[in-house]
Amino acid sequence: MSALFLIPLTFLLAFGAIILFGKRLKHNGATLALSAAGFAFLLSSIHLIAFQDTEVISFEWFMTGNFAIEFSMMIDRLTVIMITLVAFITTLVFVYSRGYMRHDANQSRFWAEMCLFAGSMTGIVLAGNVPTLMVFWGLVGVSSYLLIGFWHQKKEAAIAARKAFTIISLGDALLLGGLLTLFNHFHTLDFQTMIDNSWQGVPVLAMLLIFGGIMAKSAQFPLFAWLGWAMEGPTPVSALLHSATMVKAGIFIGLKLFPLFLASGILPFVFAIGLITVFISSILAIFERDIKKILAWSTVGQLGFMTVAFGLGSVLAAFFQLVMHAFFKALLFLDAGNAMHLNEEKRDLYSYDPVNFRKARIVLFTSLIGILGLAGVPPTNGFWSKDLILETVRENSGIFYAIMLVAVFLSAMYSFRWFFLLARRPQALALYNNIKGAIQKFSKPSPLPSPIQGEGEEVFTHRVHKPLEHHQVFELPFNMLFSPIVLSVLVLSAGMFLPIFNNWFSEHELHFDTGLMSLSVAIVSIAALFCYFIYYRESNGWLKALPWLGQDFRPKFLNTSLGIESAYAGVGNSAIAIGRFLYKIDRQVLDVMIDGVAHFGINISQSVRKFDIMGIDKVVNTVGIAGIVIGNTHGIFDKRIIDRMVRIFADGTLALGWKARQMVNGVIDTYLAFVVGGVIFLLIIAEMLFFIINN
Repeated sequence: MSALFLIPLTFLLAFGAIILFGKRLKHNGATLALSAAGFAFLLSSIHLIAFQDTEVISFEWFMTGNFAIEFSMMIDRLTVIMITLVAFITTLVFVYSRGYMRHDANQSRFWAEMCLFAGSMTGIVLAGNVPTLMVFWGLVGVSSYLLIGFWHQKKEAAIAARKAFTIISLGDALLLGGLLTLFNHFHTLDFQTMIDNSWQGVPVLAMLLIFGGIMAKSAQFPLFAWLGWAMEGPTPVSALLHSATMVKAGIFIGLKLFPLFLASGILPFVFAIGLITVFISSILAIFERDIKKILAWSTVGQLGFMTVAFGLGSVLAAFFQLVMHAFFKALLFLDAGNAMHLNEEKRDLYSYDPVNFRKARIVLFTSLIGILGLAGVPPTNGFWSKDLILETVRENSGIFYAIMLVAVFLSAMYSFRWFFLLARRPQALALYNNIKGAIQKFSKPSPLPSPIQGEGEEVFTHRVHKPLEHHQVFELPFNMLFSPIVLSVLVLSAGMFLPIFNNWFSEHELHFDTGLMSLSVAIVSIAALFCYFIYYRESNGWLKALPWLGQDFRPKFLNTSLGIESAYAGVGNSAIAIGRFLYKIDRQVLDVMIDGVAHFGINISQSVRKFDIMGIDKVVNTVGIAGIVIGNTHGIFDKRIIDRMVRIFADGTLALGWKARQMVNGVIDTYLAFVVGGVIFLLIIAEMLFFIINN
């Protein structure tokens, strides 16, 4: 029996222990959390190496009627790789968090919620049936709500957590509806049984609902805006959420249930959603100023690439991109956290002082490696995963391949923009101040306040989380540098795992077109040069020609995520308007009708009451009185006549009896006289009867 169930159990036990005894534990629970993560990585690695065949493990949870609800784990190749990835990234993020959160006032709560988050995600990975999946799926949503709103003293964080949880809960409802529809069709809650019977057909509605849940969890159009709001949480949370948990949960479940999607025939719809997501997120990332939100929109775009591969039926391309993305995205978020520490927790890239990075070049170096992976530059792992997706698209459609090349350019554009804004020359700020007036001639600043710095507010700072106090501004503790260094090595080398992935998930031989790979690299290089002149050198000529790429250009659509948040507001306002309309209908129509019916009923009841009082009651009273009179009369008749007759008859009988008793005196002569007299009486009667008959 597999021991992988110990991984989520260990995280959940650590969560409980830190909640109960957090401040009594060493380092406020950090040591316990790190131990749980290390154990999870060790155990998952052993199972990954020793994996042989798919295994389903289940035991009875509880009974409802005659139906048994089971806790089930389905362990296949996807599962062992994914749970190892989650445990590994979690361990590195926990190591980083030990330094990042050391001055936070609520460390024990942070470690408890992170353990809950990791335990919930590993539970999703192992889930083998509907009840198990939905329990851990819900726990991931709850823990993400707690972590996004970790600094709930900030109004922005509290609002962001509620808004994100609303979208995620909508997806949870869609997923549950789809899974229950599958249960109604297959009459089983077990995923493996559903997959085995998928040849019988799969309801399209069920898979559309399930994909709706995936869209919400994995931030696909149009349910992706919550991922930008989630940046209000601590940076380690963002690193874990974007790389190996939460947003990957949706794509992973889609791949796990891939045969059902294939049988339902909705993969073209999945592909279209992924393609739309890639372009919308790229536009948002190119114009965003927030160091973390740029990475958030890039995550949405990379998830879009995975969805595109998924929609084309390539589990290999989608899953390989999922795993490779985890390395460079975790690296970039950890580097973003380091950059924020070096700049007093500011998040606006244009407000960063480049001098700090000149004294902490390791941050720039690891950031560059992460950006090369994100943009897909060889020899990074992102190059191999991106080109595998491009090859998959090219095999299916030349037109869509050309469209995807445009998407590659845009993704490289926001990637290098992020890096060059972070690494720009020290004189860049002074240069900007000198040319600010010139730029304003060609661009009209948005009248709306910056999403980074509102009027009368300080630039994004944590209310209770402070920059490092015991180090110079350019120094960082080793545990905040260790994890980025390890991830940098993996970004540079993890592409070599592609043949192993291919042997596990595909029966086809790998083939890359050298010419098309060169075209992809050329496109990325053009984007890099373009960003170099615009954002690093801040060339006056380029800024005058393209003022909408300058610092002062703050498009309004950033405030609404390219109109998506406005669409959410529109849907919400429409629902409110419909509610108000229905309220008016209720008050002015239904209430009037109900009141009319009620008044009519009252009038009828009053008329019936009057009829009862004036008619029926009188008849009843009259009958009652007549009955009383008859009863009284009958009583008088009974007492005065019947009773008297009965007494007279009784007295006569008694008297006759006494007379008869006197006759019986024992004298024979008397008896003979009575007999003779009786006979004579009878003869007389007989003679009279004979005479009457004859006459």
